[in-house]
Amino acid sequence: MCGIVAVIAKPSDREPPDLEVAEGRLRPVLESAAVLMADLHSKAGFLGGPDIIGGVEAAVREMSALDAELRGPVGLRAVLANPRGAQAIGALVAGFERGVESFAAQIDDAALGGYDGDLAALEDILGKAKDVTWSI
Repeated sequence: MCGIVAVIAKPSDREPPDLEVAEGRLRPVLESAAVLMADLHSKAGFLGGPDIIGGVEAAVREMSALDAELRGPVGLRAVLANPRGAQAIGALVAGFERGVESFAAQIDDAALGGYDGDLAALEDILGKAKDVTWSI
């Protein structure tokens, strides 16, 4: 006897997100974080430089919010309705992911003598950034 059970859920009452609006929210946050991560020794967290952890946290929050908006059939409808918007967001997130990987490699390769921040917190937020880029 077959044990397959079908569960039919009530259709969602959420509206699909506008991917162009989502990209508009995401782009400046990801670009700002990318600038902070661009050069480990001359920027963020070194000798009082800009707050890289805060910049990456902001990017992670925005990507997590978008990930939640894109879940389920509503997200699928948004992607099917605007494939160019989906591709633009995908390219933006992929570029950010490459920046995170590059920055993480710099941390692994560098002598962190000038870092005046919390290294464990930096590594934690970079891990979260990798996770959320994968989920989108």
